Amino acid sequence: MSNGSDSVDAKLLRLRERFIGTLPKRVDDLENAIGECNAEETSRRFHSLAGTAGTYGLTAIAALAREGEDTCSESESLDDAETLTYLRSLIEMMRATASEPVDEPAPVVQNTKEDEGRVLCVEDDRDQARYISTILEGAGYEVRAVTDPQDFDFTLAVFHPQLILMDIVLPGVSGVDLARALRRDPAYATVPIVFLTNRRRVESRIEAAVAGGDDYLTKPVNPQLLRSIVAARLRGSRAVQGLIDHDGLTGVLTHAAFMRRAEMELSRARRNGAEIALVMLDLDYFKAINDTHGHLAGDQVLAAFATFITTAIRAADDVGRYGGEEFALLLRDIDVDGVQRLITRLLDDFSGFTFRGARGATFNVTFSAGVAMLDPKWDLREWKQRADDALYHAKHNGRARVEAA
Repeated sequence: MSNGSDSVDAKLLRLRERFIGTLPKRVDDLENAIGECNAEETSRRFHSLAGTAGTYGLTAIAALAREGEDTCSESESLDDAETLTYLRSLIEMMRATASEPVDEPAPVVQNTKEDEGRVLCVEDDRDQARYISTILEGAGYEVRAVTDPQDFDFTLAVFHPQLILMDIVLPGVSGVDLARALRRDPAYATVPIVFLTNRRRVESRIEAAVAGGDDYLTKPVNPQLLRSIVAARLRGSRAVQGLIDHDGLTGVLTHAAFMRRAEMELSRARRNGAEIALVMLDLDYFKAINDTHGHLAGDQVLAAFATFITTAIRAADDVGRYGGEEFALLLRDIDVDGVQRLITRLLDDFSGFTFRGARGATFNVTFSAGVAMLDPKWDLREWKQRADDALYHAKHNGRARVEAA
């Protein structure tokens, strides 16, 4: 077994011992909730204990807790003496079972190749959240756990998860309701939502699917199955997002996708002071090309220009179609003189390309460019405005030239 696997197993064993140590208090809290005759809160506590006990291999405790959850779900209140007596008998059986020895957990097989991705785990049981985080972090994922649903929106905004693991039963809100709200936000329309819950009823599965869930796993979940589902859903999401983020004609980033990259680079530059250039490019007299040589010829120019620019810059840099005949570049780790030399060379090279119009006439195309080196004090709007102003000067001063802000 690899050192990575040993590390994951050791962490899980410590988490399991911690959970077993807190089990008597959790059972006491359950008994107190029963005494308060709060059916909803008692059901949630049973649900949480069932999932986490099963996760850590305490199957008898998990079975008793599931029985308690089902009993609460079937009762509108806990005022009935017979129901209260039955729930208290489950508590006593839990206490007796908790004192019995438990089997050692099976070792977790570490992935031979680490995965990447940001996973948000929405799980109110901290012991369960720690288990999930350990399993996925051991596979190379970056994991953030939300144990209080009130922190959900803030964590979304700062973490930008690529996949969300969601419990259904949460304090004050349903995971299904959170998923339904997420699907109304275009920014999260394609982010996979995987429900990981103790609920096994078909009705719960249907409700989760209708709300926009992509998968439905029940606790306790096999670590390898969890990793496989997360990896598969992330691959599928990236493929879909790749289609959404790239312009159909030119193959470069769309306006929205490019601006997201620019925002990320702005944040990165504020942390490490990197030199980054935003370059706006505009094909000169493009309307005249369409009018004289036809729109098919215009599309060929756009596609050829995008291919030319993409192959001429480094793979680490970005190209986007900002709109119509306007393109944008993000050039990293380069100074203003280097940018101007690069764009001037690209202008010279591209202006030598010969295109053929609908009637067989040949023509050449040039472009104008505006360069703005990022000042970390700027926001994205000001950075873009500086590049636009430089582009305006390039066009005003005769086109087919490069101007820096």
